[in-house]
Amino acid sequence: MESNAIGAAYTFKSFANATHAFTNPEATATGKKFSMPIAYNAAADTASFNEMLLFFHTVLK
Repeated sequence: MESNAIGAAYTFKSFANATHAFTNPEATATGKKFSMPIAYNAAADTASFNEMLLFFHTVLK
């Protein structure tokens, strides 16, 4: 990973049961319609949004 190669500081966040497109409320229906492994996850959506806000508040003082 390039971040490791250059010694960049980063944090990886993982959200339980969050598949691709987990922040899109229409993802579950789209996934079912096209047999794709995508789904909306309200808890992960909220948690990731709050993590983003915290990051912005911390980094962009």
